[in-house]
Amino acid sequence: MTSGLVWAGCSDDPTQTTDDPLAGLPRSYARVQCGRVFACCDEAERDEVLLFDPVPANQADCEVRYESIFGAAVVDLRSGIEAGRIVYDAARADACFTKAESASCGDYFGSNFLEEEPDCEAAFQGTVALGGACLGDEECKDPGATCVGASGTELGTCKAPPGEGDPCQDGLCGPGLTCRLDAGMLRCFAPTPDGAACLLGIECQSGYCDIDTGLCAAPAAVGGPCAVNAGCASGYCDVAAGACAAKKADGAACVTGVECASGFCDDAAGAGMCASTKADGAPCTVSAECASGFCDAGACSPGTGSPVCDGL
Repeated sequence: MTSGLVWAGCSDDPTQTTDDPLAGLPRSYARVQCGRVFACCDEAERDEVLLFDPVPANQADCEVRYESIFGAAVVDLRSGIEAGRIVYDAARADACFTKAESASCGDYFGSNFLEEEPDCEAAFQGTVALGGACLGDEECKDPGATCVGASGTELGTCKAPPGEGDPCQDGLCGPGLTCRLDAGMLRCFAPTPDGAACLLGIECQSGYCDIDTGLCAAPAAVGGPCAVNAGCASGYCDVAAGACAAKKADGAACVTGVECASGFCDDAAGAGMCASTKADGAPCTVSAECASGFCDAGACSPGTGSPVCDGL
């Protein structure tokens, strides 16, 4: 398990000592996060990305405020390290910090870079086995494990995620399992192999449940028989021909976007034609026209909650 601060990175704080390897993390995190925000995001995007109201006017102000917030968050990490429930790898933190600063704007803001990048994820590692005492999820070492019952300084217990057949009311299951409805209750199950009975595609390893046979099956290749788009590996079933077909290039005739490689069938002029989706700022009438999938006030815009911050 990892902590939400694994991506805080290394420290350049000269006051940091070997007795407290986390002393400079809040400052380091504040510098890299605010540096990327002010380098990559325009004013409107900063308003969405930053946590403050009013939004910091400059990078220095941003760093001061972030350092204060994450200084408090480091307290739990330090407690876990001192108790041996977390191991801190300074070398992986250094690598994470360096990669965060050098990543492109698109890579940094296009994903949870500081949590998903391998060095960032490995900077803090929980050591507590299932059944062991913990203060937070980040202290549990097993994938998907959570710390249950912890409150304040009172320790909880690392618990395994729901296993096969266990209830999953929050939608979460152990590795390799999916949460689905069974006899009126949500339970965790392993995906069903091809040839086994099914009701929905989510039940199947292949993602496709053949409604005619009621069995999980592999989607057909181009040219194979089909009745629905889900039955085709390409995602497009030519119903008139009863066969899976490759998606169409821009300029080809279409009726719906599912036929098009771009996902957009432009029928504004009458007969539909596959066309490229549009960049943010381009005029639009429907969201399908936009690469972001979001048309707002007649213009393609970033999806809600997903600022572009592409440095342009």
